[in-house]
Amino acid sequence: MKANSFNYSSTIKVSPKDLYNWHEDKEALTKLMPRNLIDIIKYSSIAEGNELHFKIKVFFGVFKINWVAKIENVIKGKEFSDLQIKGPFKYWYHRHIFLEAKNSNECIMKDKIDFLLPGGFIINFLFKPIVIRNIKSMFKIRHSKLRDALERD
Repeated sequence: MKANSFNYSSTIKVSPKDLYNWHEDKEALTKLMPRNLIDIIKYSSIAEGNELHFKIKVFFGVFKINWVAKIENVIKGKEFSDLQIKGPFKYWYHRHIFLEAKNSNECIMKDKIDFLLPGGFIINFLFKPIVIRNIKSMFKIRHSKLRDALERD
């Protein structure tokens, strides 16, 4: 079965290098996610083969889902990807890309996600629009938080 795809991009008024470096901060993921939604269990840095372990709280924190992602395809200052090893999706691959914009003091931040839901074709067909809507909402918030944290006029 072909993976579902989602892409989101926006311009952030910092260099690609600065935006990439911001992502290396251990607190970056916590800053990007909605408050009290995630507990980071293990994270060291954006480096090839490193793993990120965290728990996502769902249904008002009643349930916690373990998620393990492996960092790969690291091109320092330009991009990296995370591949879900364990988590709620059958397949999840998230590519983070930091491109220089026309203005060298700006970055085009691109998030490219491929995913499959567990349960086969019918589940993916029925729930893909809901998942895409939720992912889009999450990345709209994440990119807004990036601008708030990094842009200095």
